[in-house]
Amino acid sequence: MDTLFIQFYSKIDRMLSFELGNGFSDTYDLCKSKGDFIWMDHVHDYLDKIEYSSEFPISKGTAYISVSYLSQLYRVLVWAKRYPDVKFIAGGPVVTTGLVTDYETPNNMIITKKSVEEWFGVENFSGRWNLDIPSTIKDDELINFSYTIDNMCYWRKCTFCTFTESRHVPRVRERKNIKCEFQDIKRKGSMIIRLGTEALGPNKISHVVKALPYNEKRPYRSFLRPSLPELNALKNIKEDLSIIKFRMGVELPGNRMWKLMRKGFREEVVLEILNVLHKANSKFFFSMVLGWNNLISSDIKALENFMKSVPGSEGCGVTIHRLFAFPGTDVFKTHEVDRDYYSGPFYLGYTPKLKKEQLELNKKAKEIIIHYTEEKKMHFTDLCDLEDVDV
Repeated sequence: MDTLFIQFYSKIDRMLSFELGNGFSDTYDLCKSKGDFIWMDHVHDYLDKIEYSSEFPISKGTAYISVSYLSQLYRVLVWAKRYPDVKFIAGGPVVTTGLVTDYETPNNMIITKKSVEEWFGVENFSGRWNLDIPSTIKDDELINFSYTIDNMCYWRKCTFCTFTESRHVPRVRERKNIKCEFQDIKRKGSMIIRLGTEALGPNKISHVVKALPYNEKRPYRSFLRPSLPELNALKNIKEDLSIIKFRMGVELPGNRMWKLMRKGFREEVVLEILNVLHKANSKFFFSMVLGWNNLISSDIKALENFMKSVPGSEGCGVTIHRLFAFPGTDVFKTHEVDRDYYSGPFYLGYTPKLKKEQLELNKKAKEIIIHYTEEKKMHFTDLCDLEDVDV
C-alpha cells in the first residue's frame, strides 16, 4: 500500500449528521485501480494555533488528498513536513475556489486545481460514480455527501464572494449525464445528497429535477440564486419540486443592499420564488450575512418588510453568518480589519471592524431575523457572533 486516496469526514453536531468530503467519487474506479481509499476523521478548526498529531498511514509513497477546508490543507502540510518520503498531491474545493493564498510548500507537496481526471489524463466524468461509507459510521446514522453537477457559479459578481470574475477563473467541470448512481447505496440510515454546484443555473433546473429519483429517506439539497431567470425556470417545471430543499444566499434583504453587493436580486422576485417553493412544498433554506459597515435605517426597515412577507413554515430555515473578507474580494479591499484568521500559515481573510452605530444597526437586524423565524416556526442557526466585534 504505497498509493492512497485520502478523503475527510466530519461529525456536524448541529445537523446530527456526518459530512463526507467524497471528492474521489466521480473517479472511483480510476482511483481504485491505482491505490487504496482511506477515510480520515477531521474536526473543523480555523485557529492559527492548531496542531495535528495524527499519524499518516504510510511513510513512503504517494497520497492524493481531497480538501474542502483550509484546515484540511493545513493538516496535509503538517503531514508533508513530517513524512518527506511521501508525495502529497492536494486538490479539491478549497483550491479550485481560489481560497489558497501564496505559500511555499515543501518539495513533496503539490497543490493543484486540476480535477482527478485531468491529473490522470482522462475525460471529466468519464468514470462511474461510487461511494464507500466510512466503516466507523453506523448503518442507521445520517450522512450527507456530494453528487457533482458542476463547479461553477454563472453569476460571479458578488462583492464578498471568492468566485467573482475579477478574482477567479474556474476550470469548468460539468456533468452532462446525470445517472444518479447513488441509488445503488444500500443502508438503513437516511442520506442527504448535496447536488454539487455553486449555483444551479436556470438552464439546468428542469434537467436536474427530471433526473432525480424520489426517495423520502434521501432528500436532495442544492444552491439556487433567487433571481428572475430562476423564477421563470421554476414556474415551468411540472415535476415534483418538493424532492429538493433549495438553499439561497439572500445575505441582507433589501434592494439597496443587494445593489451594493451586486447580487442581481429584486425583492419582489425573491419573495415570489419563495412562494413558488412554498406552494410546491419544497422546504427552502436561506443564509443571511451580518457585520456590514454601511447600513442605514431604511435597510433595517427593508429587512423587516422582507421577513414579514416570507412564507416560512416548519421545515424551512435561516442561517446567519458573520461577514468575512476573503483576500482579493471587493469587501476585502473596502473594509477595516477587526480580526485576521489563519489556518496554520494559510491566510483565510478577516472579519470587518464596525463603528458603534453600525454595530447597533447589525444587532437590530439580528433581532428582527430571530423574531420572525420564531414567529414563522422556521429553523434558525446562529453562526454570527456580533458580541466580539471591536468598535
